[in-house]
Amino acid sequence: MKASINSVRARLVVTLTLAFAVLAFVAFYLETQTLQQTVDVAHWGQRFSAAQLVKLYIDLSFPGEWQSRDGFLYKGPHRFIDGPALRSLLSDYLPPDTTIRFEVGTPPAENRKVSRPSEMFERLNLPLPLSPPSDPSREGGMHRPDFPFATVSGVGIAVRGKDSSVVGWIHVESRQDREVLRMSRFRFFILFGTVGLYLAVLALFGAFVLRLTRPVGKIAKAHERAKARNAELASLSRMDPLTGLLNRRGIDESLRATEGEEAAPSHVAIIDVDHFKVVNDERGHDEGDRVLTAVAEIISSSVRRGDLCGRWGGEEFIIVFRGLDDASASVERIRSTVEAHTFGGAKAPLRVTITIGVASLEDRNFHETVSAADGAMYVGKREGRNRVVVARG
Repeated sequence: MKASINSVRARLVVTLTLAFAVLAFVAFYLETQTLQQTVDVAHWGQRFSAAQLVKLYIDLSFPGEWQSRDGFLYKGPHRFIDGPALRSLLSDYLPPDTTIRFEVGTPPAENRKVSRPSEMFERLNLPLPLSPPSDPSREGGMHRPDFPFATVSGVGIAVRGKDSSVVGWIHVESRQDREVLRMSRFRFFILFGTVGLYLAVLALFGAFVLRLTRPVGKIAKAHERAKARNAELASLSRMDPLTGLLNRRGIDESLRATEGEEAAPSHVAIIDVDHFKVVNDERGHDEGDRVLTAVAEIISSSVRRGDLCGRWGGEEFIIVFRGLDDASASVERIRSTVEAHTFGGAKAPLRVTITIGVASLEDRNFHETVSAADGAMYVGKREGRNRVVVARG
């Protein structure tokens, strides 16, 4: 049989699964950030190393000071122009698609744009490309000769002349976009694979929690059944099982529950079925039960919504009227209705009458009023039954 999921179990499963999902998301985010930073550090580290390598090779291989003449950069007597010559000398250390350019002057601002966060440069222990290129006095700036700087399409490194002023810069660019793209795709697959793994683990975790909470579900079900049973027992303890009316306990509890309401109880009527023992003796107890049930239906259909009616015991009934100046007319209608009603079957009709005693709560509490109404009812019995008697104040 398929187990159902009650509200307690559902809340537990949802809470634990959401908590696990949040932890998984945080772990996934940290992993993606770490992977992103690792790729960035490796990529930019290679570019920076290439620029430093080019400048170091020139410094060691060509003696003299850096200077600019006629729009070209010179190192001593050697003039440097764009071309594959220098790259071929460093072919064992640079990617084959590396381009080396020699620029005169300071790099313009647009060549100093950075597409990566500053944390990446800090991880590489490199200065941020934010210092003005024309200010050589700022030792922490981007144009210290031992530090390269990032550009839009590659990496640059400044060169200084005899007076330590910037005379130009070397731009090293490698068309490694295809490699970067492949790395990005590889990272993309890794990330989606990780997401799939997390989803699978999350599904397994949810299934595990469902299985783990089976006892919780059973306990919650048992609690709900016990609660429903208790409510049913509480209802039965207040109701008369034969007539469906309130019993004595139900009347008392209803009065306490409505205590303080605007329409307070005003009158109590005690009703007794006349010669009921004769009905039981001559027609049997089953017929007597049917008579009691029919009288109960007449009483309950004759009172107002706010009034209380119940079985007081045996063949006696009670009505608690609210907000009436005089209850005599109401109980007289009930008496006449019962007198006109035909009980029993068509083959064995039966006539039944009732005697009613009525008392007001004006100067009495409830129990005193019940006693007064009961006394008035017995007065009616002695006077010949089938009548309404009002208790005197």
